[in-house]
Amino acid sequence: MEEQTIFHIINNMDKVTNNLIVQWNKVFEEDLGVSHILVLGHLKVHGKSRPSDIAKILGLTPPTLTYLSEKLVQKNLAKRLVDD
Repeated sequence: MEEQTIFHIINNMDKVTNNLIVQWNKVFEEDLGVSHILVLGHLKVHGKSRPSDIAKILGLTPPTLTYLSEKLVQKNLAKRLVDD
């Protein structure tokens, strides 16, 4: 019985998350997802950051962060700096 309860909790959490994503996409007019906003929020709070550090803190893989940052740079919402 407990396993069924855990399944229902996880299933309900998934439904809520999906619903929030749908609502986000309806309200937010930019072509950005929640992960993009999390990256921007991190940069606002912490300033210049290494991509690997951002990925680790946000629980993202480095390739995912690369994908997200490309879009942010293209939209002039973030700037990529080369570390000497």
